[in-house]
Formats: sequence, C-alpha cells, structure tokens
Amino acid sequence: EKERYKSLTDNISLGIYRSKAGPTGGFIEANPAMIRIFGFKSKQEILAGKPDDLWWIPSDREEFLKRLRDLEHIEGEEVILKSRDGEKMICSISVVAVRGPRGQVEFYDGVIEDITERRRLELDLEKNHEILRGFAQASPDMIFHIDLDGNIVFCSPSSEKIMGYPASELLHSNFRNYISSENSMLISKKFETACSGTVVQPFDFEVVHKNGEKVEIEINFTPIILGKQVSGVQ
Repeated sequence: EKERYKSLTDNISLGIYRSKAGPTGGFIEANPAMIRIFGFKSKQEILAGKPDDLWWIPSDREEFLKRLRDLEHIEGEEVILKSRDGEKMICSISVVAVRGPRGQVEFYDGVIEDITERRRLELDLEKNHEILRGFAQASPDMIFHIDLDGNIVFCSPSSEKIMGYPASELLHSNFRNYISSENSMLISKKFETACSGTVVQPFDFEVVHKNGEKVEIEINFTPIILGKQVSGVQ
C-alpha cells in the first residue's frame, strides 16, 4: 500500500509535501513535482531548506499557519511564493494540519499548484478585452468574444441594432441560441474550426432577431490565441 501511494504521488503533476509543525519547521517529504515546480536540483536540497524560504513575504506564511491551526485545513488559497532562484510565483495551495494523539499539531500535509502562467494568460485576456471594448464602442459592426464553450463573454453595443438584444442580455448566453435551425450545423463546424486555431473567412448565415424574424448577416471567426493556446473566438 505504501508503494502504491508513493507511485501515485511521484507521478502526479501537483506538488505534494509534508512539513514539520511550527513557523520554522522544515520539510519532511516532497514529491518530484514539488522539486520541479520550485526549481530544486534534488529532493535532498529541498528537504534541507525551510518552507519560509519559498514564500515571497515570509510573514505571510506565519499568518497562513495561524489561520490553519484555527481552521484545521485551508483549500485552494492563492498565495505568492518564490522559486529556488527567487522568481515570483502565483500558486494555489491546500493544506491540512495533522494532529497527534494529544491534539497537538505534528505536521502539515500540503498540495501546491503553480498557476502563474494561468494568471498571466487571464491578465492578457483582460487586456485584450479592454482593447476590444474600446474599438467596439465606435464600430457599427457587431463585435463579440466567445469562449470555447460558445458562451458570449463580450459583445459590442451594435448588437441591439442588428439583433434587437442589448449587449447585457447576450452576455453569458450561448451564441448557438441565436442561430437559425437551418444554419446550426454549418455554424458549429465553422466555430470548431476557429477553436482549433484556424481563421474562418467571412460567410453569410441567418440569426434570429429578438422579434423572431430571421436576419442575414456576414460573419468571420478569428481564434484568440494567448500563449500557445486558443482561449476563445472573436
């Protein structure tokens, strides 16, 4: 059973560790992902270090442990840590306080996920939205941003003139709800093509106006690529 557990923790992509109780308690155990995430060269090196050294602001860990002792466990909290080389990292951390037979905290078991890149992509996406909003306000064309599930996350004010819906009504709804049944299969294929990273050239199709009438419009799908991944379509 112990070997099966070790095999699981060794192959998982999340950092898993056990550390001694107390503000200066060191690491007792760390899996390979933990070593890789923080840039250590070996397990021995990370075990020889102090958990405080991995926090961007060491006093934040003191406050974190204080809350942990009161709550018994903390799940999915976003914290600022740093790598072995001092590079800032944004991580999601979940920790449980493990108590001994007398009720005292003996050690902490934790799981860490490096979400630095995810947060960077989200920031880039928000910047893209801001640029899009500025351009869309003055455009007579309907400009939109759709996530990979087909949900509308941004729509320009001109949507009301073209489709009868103010942008606020379209937000967070699925764009497929406004496509005529005759065009639904075509649009789905075009959308999937854009989601794969290919620009879809302009084509004509029908949308359903708020008053129930069908309106023919021209549209093109352009994938939004952040980093190396498609994050949506506009």
